[in-house]
Amino acid sequence: MTGRSTSDYRLAAETALERAADAAAGSLERRLARETSPEIRRLALQLADLRARAARRIEGAERLFWTTKGLEQASSSALARWRAATLDGRAGPEAAVADLTAGLGIDAAALAARRPVVAVELDPETAELCRL
Repeated sequence: MTGRSTSDYRLAAETALERAADAAAGSLERRLARETSPEIRRLALQLADLRARAARRIEGAERLFWTTKGLEQASSSALARWRAATLDGRAGPEAAVADLTAGLGIDAAALAARRPVVAVELDPETAELCRL
């Protein structure tokens, strides 16, 4: 995970949520500068921006851990639901499905709402973020 720990991502996420709820973003950024490392501050601000961009097309985006690449490759929620529904006529509801290019898990989540699913992601950092 490029030297970042799960706790770094969790702290960044908590800070991003706080920023989204804070009308005075300037004061929060000053507080971040005082209370966190430059790396955590950068991650928090980046995550807040990515969550805002993702929210335009992905339900629940404010709870997910995003990278620029992950957002660029993520299916919209509507497309993920459509893909999951297309399997209904081809496989029974108990049939398990494997998402072999899970990314951050948008398609896997839509599939899991309908049937058992196994999500596989080869990139270790992306796989860790999907688990969070």
